[in-house]
Order: sequence, then C-alpha cells, then structure tokens
Amino acid sequence: MKPPTLQTELSSPSHLRKVVSEGSRHIQLLLVTLALLAIPSRTVHSATIAWTNTSGGNWSVAVNWNPNQSPGAGDTADITNNGTYSVTLDVNATVAGLILGGTSGTQTLTNSGSTLTLTNASIVKTNGNLNLGGGTLSGSGLLTVSGALNWTAGSLSGALTVASNGVLNLSGSATKTLSAALTNASGGTINWSGTGDLQLYNNGGSLFNGAIHNLAGGLFDIQNDQSVASAYGPEFFANAGTLRKSAGSGTTTFGISLTNTGTVNVPAGAIDFNGGGGFGGLFTAATGTALNFNGGGSLTGTFTVASGATLSLKSGPFTSAPSLWFNGAGVNQMTGGSITLLNDLIPNLQLLGGTVSLSPAFQGGSITNLSLNGSSLAGNYTVSGTLNCGGGAAGSLLVAGGATLNWTAGSLSGALTVASN
Repeated sequence: MKPPTLQTELSSPSHLRKVVSEGSRHIQLLLVTLALLAIPSRTVHSATIAWTNTSGGNWSVAVNWNPNQSPGAGDTADITNNGTYSVTLDVNATVAGLILGGTSGTQTLTNSGSTLTLTNASIVKTNGNLNLGGGTLSGSGLLTVSGALNWTAGSLSGALTVASNGVLNLSGSATKTLSAALTNASGGTINWSGTGDLQLYNNGGSLFNGAIHNLAGGLFDIQNDQSVASAYGPEFFANAGTLRKSAGSGTTTFGISLTNTGTVNVPAGAIDFNGGGGFGGLFTAATGTALNFNGGGSLTGTFTVASGATLSLKSGPFTSAPSLWFNGAGVNQMTGGSITLLNDLIPNLQLLGGTVSLSPAFQGGSITNLSLNGSSLAGNYTVSGTLNCGGGAAGSLLVAGGATLNWTAGSLSGALTVASN
C-alpha cells in the first residue's frame, strides 16, 4: 500500500481544512517560541553578582544583589560596597569566587551552619570579616585572608592562606575541624583562644589534607590550654615562623607531629609535644613554664630553659645531632624514652630515666666518663674510665684495668667482666 500523497490529502474539502488547521497550529507555536526567545532573561550566568543592600540581610534574598539573583555556581559573589553591614549565609551556596571587603567600613559575611563552597581563588580583603560559626567552608579554590576570619565553630575543608596583616582568630568552646592546608604567611597572625580543641584530618590522600604551615615571619599565638589532635597520623604542623604560647597556665598538647625550623616560645604554661617530629630551630621556656616531649623525635636545635623552667624528654625514641644544644639555668632532663649518644655526653642534659645507647664513636670507643642517674644503659660496652650506673644495664660490661664502675641501682642482664689492675 502506498503512503498518502499530498494529492490524496487534498482530495476532499474536509482533508483540506485539516491540513490548513494543522499548519496554523504549527505557525502559532513558532510565533510563541520566537516571542519567548525575544524576552530578556532575568538570570545571568557566569557573572559578578554584587551585594547592594548596605543595611545587611540574607544571602538568599535576590533583591539584595545586582542583578536580582543570589550568586550561583558560575558566579563571583562581590561584597565590596562601602559601609558597615553584615551578610548572613542562610543557605548552602556554591560560587566560583568570593570577594569580601570594600575600601571603607566593615563588610561581614557570617556562616553559622551552612556550606559555602568556593571553586576558584577568593579573597577576604582588608576591610572584610568572615565569620565561621558553624557549617563548612570548602571547595577547591584557595581563600586568602587579608582582613579577618573569625572561626568559632564548624569545619574548614578548603585551602586557606592568612596573608600579611591578615588575622585568623580561633575562639569559642566548639571543636574546629581542619581537613585542608592552613598557611600563615609572613606578617600573618593566627590567634587561638577559647576552650575548643583543633582537630586535623589528613589521610595522606586527596580527600583529607589537614596540615598547618606557619611560614617565616608568621605568628601562631596560643592563648589557651587545649589540644591539636590527629585523626589519621599524617597530620603535621610545620613551623618556620614563631609558635608562641602567650597565655594559659595549663598545658597545650600537640597530638600531631611538629617540624620546627623557626622559634617555639613558651612565656606561659606548658606545651606537650606528643606526636614526635623534627625539633630544630630555637626553643625557649620562661621561668615557671615547661616543654615536654612525649613522642620521641629528632633533636637538632637549641633549647634555652630559664631558671625555674623545665624541659623533659619523657617517652619515645629520640635521635640527636652535633648541633643539639641545651642551655639556660633551668632543668633539662631525660626521664623516659630512648636516645643514642653520639660522640660524648649531651651538655646540660640530666639522664634521669629512659634508655641510653652509645654510638661506636662515643668517647673514642670506650666509656671514659658517663653518669646515668636513673637511665639504663643498653648495649655491650667497655669501661676505660668511670661509669656511674644508676639505672642498670641491658648488655655486657667489660671494666678495664684501672677503670671504675659505680653501680647504685638497677639490674645487669648481661655479663660483667672486671679486668685485673
């Protein structure tokens, strides 16, 4: 059977009316479509959306912005109109960028429980204040703070840099979670006060990268007695600037590793380093304060302890280098853990506990003068001078002719050989 032809369709008046009617409908639909396309769209894509309500208000209210729409995923949110006002993030928002801060007044953006995602580089300028009191600040875009970021609760999962003259204030009672890199640049300041801990997440992969980098010229000022905690193990604090505990009569605890090439200064209270690390640079403890090392680590720096202050190596494996130096009128002591002495005794370090091993080069290859006032000796050694053993020995000892062993406490688990004079 042949398909219908135009001639067949027009073979009767009724068929003609049908074709004309259908054609009219198609023309009408085409005209409506063209009319709709001619109407200007009220939604602007990939644009800069500027805040205009200098009395403040909610992020989600379209009329607070120009054009009248809340910034979308492809937009840059521009909150730079001069004046003193506050914008409240009352919805979850994803934007390509954020510019916060004008040339006069104070422009504040407050997030108390929503998620703000930044997909490109963003900035809090000199007159800008970003308040994170809950919720999350996230995204792949780097946020640079040249003004102030006040963090009282919530989580930070996007990279953040505190620029020169910028300030990050951590305060309040809530625990803050950090799963991205926090960098304090030269001239930047991070103040940590309140009773809330700081929890870092870093699984060594692409999901969590929590770490703190305090660069040369940066100040990280501790004003409380709280803890920096580790969730996975790779979390770390790299200090090339100044890490200072200026307030709090109790103890601040680092459960993450510290690598120090700058200055650690303790004018108040105590700091416990429980995560190990590399302890180079300079450490100072004022009168009445304490530095406690509970996780081992590499000791290569200069440690200055004032009269009435205490530095204690308490647990974990420690290594040392010739650059290591303990000084000051205070107490430098080892009460636990283990350490290997290289060429000689470490000046000004009292060996009151823990385990001491000796390198083959120690005092020329044999013990000529060693006092262990509570530390135990591990290994097999020859005594050619004087050994004061107050903590026992795990290994064999050969006391050469003319040498002296003063054994006051502890046990000897190996052979003891005393040569004749």
